[in-house]
Amino acid sequence: MQNERYEKLLCRLQSLSLTYHQYLILQLPFYESRAWVNVPGYARALAPFSFNLPTDEQCFREMKHLWCRDLVQLVTAQSLKRIRLYLRCKPARGPIQGLPQLGQLDLTIAGFRLWEQLWKRSDDLPDEIPTVDFVYRKARSVVIFANDEWTAYSAAADSNFIPIAEPMATGAWRSNWWHLLPSGVSLRCLTAVDT
Repeated sequence: MQNERYEKLLCRLQSLSLTYHQYLILQLPFYESRAWVNVPGYARALAPFSFNLPTDEQCFREMKHLWCRDLVQLVTAQSLKRIRLYLRCKPARGPIQGLPQLGQLDLTIAGFRLWEQLWKRSDDLPDEIPTVDFVYRKARSVVIFANDEWTAYSAAADSNFIPIAEPMATGAWRSNWWHLLPSGVSLRCLTAVDT
């Protein structure tokens, strides 16, 4: 079963001119930007299969290949200026996760578009990329941002959070600077108290 899933993934990747190791690196900034020097360890940790794990050298080589294709970027002061300009031109609430930090590996717009294509070509995933972000506020208070009410309530239940208000429409919002969602909801919650 695992080999069959691996082969299906390889076919999808090949149709987008990606290798398996490039896929492992490309998925990291989708979940959270990481310092570029830490990419190999995280890439291996997030690998869906326990075989064909990349070495550090392979990770750095594939990272450079993705960078040359403008799918990822090493965040610099100059790239942060471009990101801020991009956000001013396309206003929306967020990015909820904030801007990437200097020295982190992050997606570019082209990298996110490729990730969307990869997602849409999968038989076993929902049509829309489920997006959930948590903003921790004062003690025990958290706001969940999500695509829809069901996703927000599911995230609250999975995290043992207690909703304290009805979900509110957010309008257009961003999880990350490159991920614009046309609509969503926010759900105010309290963290559960240990008994």
